[in-house]
Amino acid sequence: MNINLKLLQDERLPADERQRITASISQETRRLQRMVGELLDVSRLDSGAGIQLELGTTNLAEVVEYATATVRAQLDDKHLTLDLQLPPNLPPARADVEKTTWVLINLLANAIRYSPAASG
Repeated sequence: MNINLKLLQDERLPADERQRITASISQETRRLQRMVGELLDVSRLDSGAGIQLELGTTNLAEVVEYATATVRAQLDDKHLTLDLQLPPNLPPARADVEKTTWVLINLLANAIRYSPAASG
């Protein structure tokens, strides 16, 4: 993220590139905030307090689309592509949207982090 901040300070950078970098920093900030929340949840589990789930009808396609959009900048930075294949008739599920999204974002972020960069 520090390299993005330095690039953002370069006034020679085109406006559209600044927008992309700003969006990337914003997404990363949200991801870090979610991670802190997750750490707090893990702490609660360790202490025996448990995690409260807010179950509801969940559109899994929207969860997947949000999670993939969140990690898009990380994919781009490593020149990776994500082949997303969701069935058109994916039924709703009963889940905690926020926590399900956290799990998926973490899985994707870890997969990207530990994947070699594509030559590009």
